[in-house]
Amino acid sequence: MESENNGISPETLATIKKEYVLKPKRSLRFRIAKWTGISFLTLLVLLVLIIPTLLYALFYVDEHGGYITRAFELPDLNQKVGAPFAYTSTLTARDGTPLACFTKEHRVHVEVAKLRTANPQVINAILASEDSRFNPKEEEEFHWRVINKFIRPGYDLWGVFHAATTDLAKLKVVAGGSTIDQQVVKVVVLTPERTFTRKFKEIFLAVKLKQYLSHDEILGMYLDLIYVGGPYGVGASSTAFFGSNVEEISLDQAAIIAGMINNSRSLVDATGLDEAKRVQALAYIKSRRDRVLNLMLDKGFIDKNSEQDMRRYQAAIAAPIKLRRFTGACERTQPFVSEYVRGVYESKLGNLHTGGYRMVTGINPVVQKVAEDACKTTLAEYVKRHPENRSTITCANLVAEIDTGEIVAMVGGQDFKVREVNGVTYDKALPGSAFKPFTFAAYLEHLLDKEKEKTAKRTATLLEAGSIPQPVQFQYDLLTGCKVSDFHSVLVPAIIGSTRDRVMTRKLINNYPEERRASYMGNIPCTIALASSQNSGTVWAEGQLVSQSIPEAERWRRGTDIVIEMAQRSGIASPMRQPVRLRSGEMSFIQSPTVPLGFNQVSLLELAEAYLPFFNGGCRGHLSIMHAITNQKGEIIEGGAAKTDCDRVLDPNVARGVRKMLQEVVDNDFGTAHSLRAKKLFPEGDLAGKTGTATKSDGVRVETNLFIGATPRYLIATRVSNIDRAALGKRETGARNALPVFRDILLAAHLFDPKGRFPDIPDLPPGEEFVHPVYDYEALHPEIIAQKKKMEAIDERRRQKKLGGKPVLRLDPPPRVDANLSKQKTRKH
Repeated sequence: MESENNGISPETLATIKKEYVLKPKRSLRFRIAKWTGISFLTLLVLLVLIIPTLLYALFYVDEHGGYITRAFELPDLNQKVGAPFAYTSTLTARDGTPLACFTKEHRVHVEVAKLRTANPQVINAILASEDSRFNPKEEEEFHWRVINKFIRPGYDLWGVFHAATTDLAKLKVVAGGSTIDQQVVKVVVLTPERTFTRKFKEIFLAVKLKQYLSHDEILGMYLDLIYVGGPYGVGASSTAFFGSNVEEISLDQAAIIAGMINNSRSLVDATGLDEAKRVQALAYIKSRRDRVLNLMLDKGFIDKNSEQDMRRYQAAIAAPIKLRRFTGACERTQPFVSEYVRGVYESKLGNLHTGGYRMVTGINPVVQKVAEDACKTTLAEYVKRHPENRSTITCANLVAEIDTGEIVAMVGGQDFKVREVNGVTYDKALPGSAFKPFTFAAYLEHLLDKEKEKTAKRTATLLEAGSIPQPVQFQYDLLTGCKVSDFHSVLVPAIIGSTRDRVMTRKLINNYPEERRASYMGNIPCTIALASSQNSGTVWAEGQLVSQSIPEAERWRRGTDIVIEMAQRSGIASPMRQPVRLRSGEMSFIQSPTVPLGFNQVSLLELAEAYLPFFNGGCRGHLSIMHAITNQKGEIIEGGAAKTDCDRVLDPNVARGVRKMLQEVVDNDFGTAHSLRAKKLFPEGDLAGKTGTATKSDGVRVETNLFIGATPRYLIATRVSNIDRAALGKRETGARNALPVFRDILLAAHLFDPKGRFPDIPDLPPGEEFVHPVYDYEALHPEIIAQKKKMEAIDERRRQKKLGGKPVLRLDPPPRVDANLSKQKTRKH
C-alpha cells in the first residue's frame, strides 16, 4: 500500500490533502489579460523613461550638429521665438486719456510676475482650461518634480497617450493633447495643419523650447499669443471686452477669456445686432465660462475648503454675461496729433504698429478742447464776412509750456477726413510781421556789440593809465536810446542776384498796405516800431546792421544774412534763400532785403519754437509733443528728466530787450494787440506777443493772419489762412482773426494769472562772454557753399578791375523830424 503512494502512509496523505487544498487551474482568458496588463505597465514605464531620454538625446545631438533640424527641415527655433510679436503702441494725453493707437495685431504685453501678484485667477483660469500641469508648484516634493520633468519635458505624456488612442480609433488626427509649450510652438514656429509629422516636429521643438525658456517666459508668450475674438492676448482682450485692465477683471471675466480662446465667432455674435445669434452665443459663452470655473474647482485652483474662495466661485457662476462690442484697437480722437507723432517717432523708434510703445504726450485734454473751440469761433466770425471761403479757410494752433517745451494742445485743422494735413507742422506760409522780432533781435545785438566795443576801449584806456579794472559784468539797457527812422515809402533792392554788387529788382516798402493810407511816424523808439509793426522802420533797422560805406547790394546782402542767421539760430529751419535758375543755366541762391518783413515761408511749429529764446532768457528751445515713452518692459526711452543746460543763442541783454518790445505790443497804446488791455480783458498781469499780417507779392492782398503770444508760463501760436492760399480779404489782419484765439484760450482754459510776471533774465556770470553760435543752413547744403564760392570769386575779380558805374540808391533818412506820437496812433492789425 505504501508502495502505491510512493512510501507515504495513508494517514500522512490524508493530512496533506486536508491542509493543502490544490487551487483550480486559471483560465486562458485570465492569463492573457494578466500578461497583457503586465506588458502594458512595463511598456508604460519604459516609455516614460525611454521617450524623454530619447528626446533629450535627440535634442543634444541636434544642438551640436543640427542633424535633426536638417533631416526634418525644422525652422530655426531661436530665430522664430526671438522675433518679437506685434504689439499695439498706445498714445495718451498727460492724464491718461486715450488719443490714438498704432496697431497691426491688437496685442498688449502682460508681465507674468505682475499679473500673478495682482490677479492670479487669470492665470489659474487659463491653466485649468488649457494645461493644468503646466507649472508645477515649488512646494511639491522632490520626487514629484523629477517625475514631472520626465512626464512633461515640453509635452504631456499622458495627454499624448490620450490623443494617440483617440487618433488611432478615428484613423486620423482629431485630438491634440497639446501643452502650452506645444501651442506656443505650433503658432509661432509651425503651421496649424493636422498631421503626424507636424505633431512630431511640435513635440521635439517643445522639448527644445523648454530648455531655452523658463516657465514664466513660455507662459508670458502664451498669454500674449492667444487669439480672443479680435484682440490677441489677455491684456488686449480684457480691455476690449470688459473695459478694464487685465489686473482688474473679475473671476467670471477671467473664466470667459479662458473659455473663449480660439472661439472668436461666439464673442462677435454675442455683441452683434442679430438677436437670435446673440442669445445663442451668450448661452454658449456661459457654458464655456462655467466649464472653466468647474475645472478650476476640480483641479484645486479654487480651494473647496476656503469659504472666501467658494463665495467667489458662486458669485462667478451666478454673474450675468456682460460684454463690450469690439470695434477696433482704439479710436483716434486726435488724428492730427497721432499723425504728427507717427511722422516724428516712427523713424526714431521703428514700426510703431508692432513696437508696443506706451507714449504719453503733453496734451492737456481741457486745453486741447478749448483751443479747438477757439479756432472754430474765429472761423465762424470770418465766414460771416467771407462766405465764399467757407470750404477753404482753416485755423492752426498750438499751446506749449515755455519752461519744458511740451506742447499741451495742437490744432492741426478742423476736419482730418477732409484734409489729412497738420497745419501746425506741415503747412508753410508767410509769417508776415510775426518775423520782425528776429530783425530787431539782430539790431539789438548790433547795438550791444557797439556798446561792448566802447566798454573794451574804456578798459584799454584804464590799462594804459596803469589802472587795473576789476572784471565787471555790465547789464546794458539796449532799449534806452534805441530808435529807428520811419518816414516815407522806401525803395530797396528786392532781389540781389548772382554777384554781390548787382541789384536785379527793387521793391517799394509801405506801411500797412491793408489800411486806406499808410502811416509814417518819423524817428521813433524801437519799442514803438515793433509795437505798431512799422514796415519801413524795420527795413531801416536791417539797413544799419552793416557799414554804410560798402556798396549797396553787398550791404543789403550782408544785412539780410545777419537777420537770416539770427532766425536760424533761434529755431527757423526752413530755407530763406530762394533758388533761381539764371539765363546761363546755373542755379543762384538769391535773397531779398524784404526777408525781415516775413516774405519767406515757415511752419507754425518752427516759428513758435524760434520765439522761445525771447522768453526763456536766450536759450534755444525745442517744442515736443511727447512727455514720456516707455517700452513693453516699462523702461523709459524718452522723457523723465527735464533739460537743465542752456543752448544759448542770444545774449541775455538781447533776450531781455526783445521780450520787453513784445510786451509793448500788448501794453502800448500803439500796439497791434493793445485791445487785450483796452477792452479790460486782462487789465494786469504780464502778456507779450506779435501779430502777423502777411501779404502776397503785390503787397496788398492778405494771405495769412498770425499771432504768437505768451504768458509767463505758456506760448500760444495761431495762424488763420486759406488752404489754397487765396486772399483772405480786405482788412483781414492778425489782430482781427488770430488774436481772438489767443484771448479765448487764456480765458476759457484759465491759463492766465493776473499776478503773473515774466521771470527776471539773469546776466551771464562775471567774466563769461557770449559767443554767437553758428546755426548755418548753408552748411547742410553743399550746393549753396559751392555757389557762394563762385560768387566770391566773381566779386574778387570785379574789385580788382575796380568797376565803376551809376551810383546806386542809398537808404538815407531825411532830415531828423521827431514824431509827435500822441497824434499818430495807428490802426491795429
